[in-house]
Amino acid sequence: MELLYRLGRFAQADTLLAQVQDDAPLSPELGRLAADVALRVQDDDRALTLARQALTGRTNSSADQVWLGQLLLAAARQAENRRRPDQVRTRRLEAEQAFRRGIELAPDDPDARVALVAALAGWDRRDEARATIRAAEGHLKGPTGDLALARCFEAVGETDQAEAKLQALLKVNPDDPVFLRAAATVSLRAGKARAAEPTLRRLIALQNQSPNDAAWAKRVLALALAAEGSGGWLKARELVGIIDGTAAGSTAAASRTDPRADELRAQAQVLARQPGRTPRRQAIAILASLASRDEARPEDTFLRAQLLDADGDWKRARALAAQLRAENPSNAAILTFLARGEIASPTPDEATPWIDALAQLNVSPTLLTELRARLLFKGGKAPEAIASLTALARQNPQLGPAVAGLLEDARPPAAAESLLRSRDASSLTPDLRRNLSLTLATLLGRNNRHADALAICERLWAEPTVPPSQVFSVAPAALYTGQPTEAVLQRVEAGIEAALKRRPNDVVLRFDRANLLILRGRYAEFEAIFRAVHETQPRLGAPLNNLAWLLALRGEGKQALELIDRAVALDGPKSDLLDTRGLVLIHAGQPDRAIDDLAESIAAAPGAMNNYHLAQALQRAGRTPEAGEALAKARSAGLKASDIHPLERPGYLGLIAALPTSEATPFPPQR
Repeated sequence: MELLYRLGRFAQADTLLAQVQDDAPLSPELGRLAADVALRVQDDDRALTLARQALTGRTNSSADQVWLGQLLLAAARQAENRRRPDQVRTRRLEAEQAFRRGIELAPDDPDARVALVAALAGWDRRDEARATIRAAEGHLKGPTGDLALARCFEAVGETDQAEAKLQALLKVNPDDPVFLRAAATVSLRAGKARAAEPTLRRLIALQNQSPNDAAWAKRVLALALAAEGSGGWLKARELVGIIDGTAAGSTAAASRTDPRADELRAQAQVLARQPGRTPRRQAIAILASLASRDEARPEDTFLRAQLLDADGDWKRARALAAQLRAENPSNAAILTFLARGEIASPTPDEATPWIDALAQLNVSPTLLTELRARLLFKGGKAPEAIASLTALARQNPQLGPAVAGLLEDARPPAAAESLLRSRDASSLTPDLRRNLSLTLATLLGRNNRHADALAICERLWAEPTVPPSQVFSVAPAALYTGQPTEAVLQRVEAGIEAALKRRPNDVVLRFDRANLLILRGRYAEFEAIFRAVHETQPRLGAPLNNLAWLLALRGEGKQALELIDRAVALDGPKSDLLDTRGLVLIHAGQPDRAIDDLAESIAAAPGAMNNYHLAQALQRAGRTPEAGEALAKARSAGLKASDIHPLERPGYLGLIAALPTSEATPFPPQR
């Protein structure tokens, strides 16, 4: 039963415990386990009944009161999810009483005090939580007491005080794994992964003294590094034993007495955070091996379903997610995943039961409106979808940009513009007004209305409180998707130049200026900007990517390949980087290698340009029929002759000439 519990197979554990209970009363230990299992299978009423039975005759223990209080808290959350406010109030009150009873029974024991502070903070009763901390300071003494106080400070959001307590403990006990782990956890939960890294590395260095803590630190640090980019993914792979793209020991047997299962799980999680089809499929294989050995937890199965969906295998993804939903029918994340997947599938109507199930839970009305609108769009009922989304945005103006984006994705741009222009500006906060304006400018630019888009940007440029980088990230993006005139380009460049005089080291503004220069054919200045950015930001892959693109098209293939390889090493095999490397390899006379990279790029994020580059590579490799198919896919994805940059147009014309069934599209006049 304990094994089933640890594996997250709660329905099976619940059935087995019920069989044991039919034969004889449960022992107090099994009763506690049965209560926890009942809660996990969403039977909160039975869980509380079993909990009270397990504590009969044992209510004088502070530890028992803390356990009961935590169970009541979890049961209150389930009642809240099912929209039962009376049960929520009753269970919260009983949980608070249990924690206070625990404090009465053992005033110097930290667990009940920490649990009460965390509960009060979670209920937004922070003043009472702080008063509880002040009362605790007179009872919690020594290192254990300071550790408990640090946890209390973290619970009320006073992270600095929590960190100060922990650093004081580490000053006296620098190699204590408990304090090191607590300090790292506080930093990570506060979103300070960089600050946590030295502490985690100190824990890793304690491999001989505390192997379990060191293994935990390796896994946690690997996941943090994998998420940050800028070369972190390589360090992450090394930490969890992934060498040359292979998960070390991934086919070895795993068991509960051996940490190998956790190591494999960490490998899968690191691989899942990396872009590209190859690491994704490696992660899927590792998670499947855990499942084949009955080692998979529910979160492993859910991750595997998400990866399968990303890999284009919705049938298997749906089966796994449906299995998880059967075991946990009130899990909103799983229901949302199933609904989104079905909407995107050839059978979108099958999303309706999942959306209806979500509607029975305490989920955001915004989520339900969005899912229903997507389903209406997919079913060809755009007017109904637009009406529901517009009503939602008018009820909650802060959702305006998100709703407009959804409308634009569904291709009724006039509806999105109408929604964004309908706002009464006097009723909006400055931040919201700015966000709505930027969204509208982006929308107008994508629809070739550059003068209108720039009028909005120029109005925002004049506001001193608006960060220039926010405005200028919109302008070049809008220009890239249309056919701006020379006058429009000059206006944007003048605005960026003025902003750079005020903020000369703003990296985002420098990127935007370079992207504008490439539109104007000023390649030497483009190159100079990205070389300068690389000098000051050597951990960024994007400047190297842009330089490699330019050098390849200028015939400097060797240096271009060195630069794009460094970009991939820094940021991982992302789709856009692999697309650039494919282009570099084409111009370096290595079409077969280019085909491999471009196939990976398309698998990760299919688009017009990477399919077009694949067509080029296939044609150069003598695979003309396949090149024609790839070009057709590029055109289906929206490729137009006007999208081809002037530097790439000779390659485009060469491809068209080599494909007798293709029709060349005239280029617009060069500026």
